[in-house]
Amino acid sequence: AITYLSRRGGDGAAGEADVWKIRADGIGEPELLLSSDINLWEAVLSPDEEWVVARTGGQAGASGGRDVVVGRRGNPDAEPLIVTNFDEKAIALSPDGRWLAHESDETGRNEVHVRPFPDVNRGRFPVSQQGGVMPVWARTGNELFFVDANEQMVSAVFEADSVFRVVELNGLFTLPPNLLFGQNELYSIYDV
Repeated sequence: AITYLSRRGGDGAAGEADVWKIRADGIGEPELLLSSDINLWEAVLSPDEEWVVARTGGQAGASGGRDVVVGRRGNPDAEPLIVTNFDEKAIALSPDGRWLAHESDETGRNEVHVRPFPDVNRGRFPVSQQGGVMPVWARTGNELFFVDANEQMVSAVFEADSVFRVVELNGLFTLPPNLLFGQNELYSIYDV
C-alpha cells in the first residue's frame, strides 16, 4: 500500500491535506486514514496499520506550531498526541511500533528524543546530545540513526524494555551539504 497526503476531500485550500492510503497496484478506492483542519505535512503508519501519526505544519521561519497528532483505524479524526509551545517534527515509529522518535527544539536547538507509543506521556528519552535531526530507525530494531549538528550521520544503539536507553553513539560519516538541502529541520530526507 502507498500512504500519501492529499487535498482530494477539500476545496484545495492550504491546510486541508488529509492522509490517505491506496493499494500499490492502484486497484480499489483510496481509504481516508487521518483528517484534520490543521495543515498535515508528514505521516507514518504503525507496523500493524492500527495507528497513523502525523506532524502538523507551522509557519516558515517561525518556531512553534509543529506538533504531532494521531488517529486510529476506523476513526480518521486527528487527535493531539504531542502539543507544546515548541516544534516537534521528523516523526518516526520504530519497527515494532512501541517507540516514537522525533525532533524537538525545546532546548533552543534541535535534538532527537524517543517516547513510548502510543502513550507518549510515559516518558521522553534523549538520544542526541549536541544537536540532532532526521531520526530514522534501523530495520533491526536496536539502532536509531540521526544527523548531528556537525552534519555527521550517527548511529544510536539502544536497549528498550519499559524504558529507552542509548548504550552507544557512533559517528559514521559526514554528509555532503548538498544532500541536506535546507529541510533537515522538518523531516527525514533519507532511509536506511
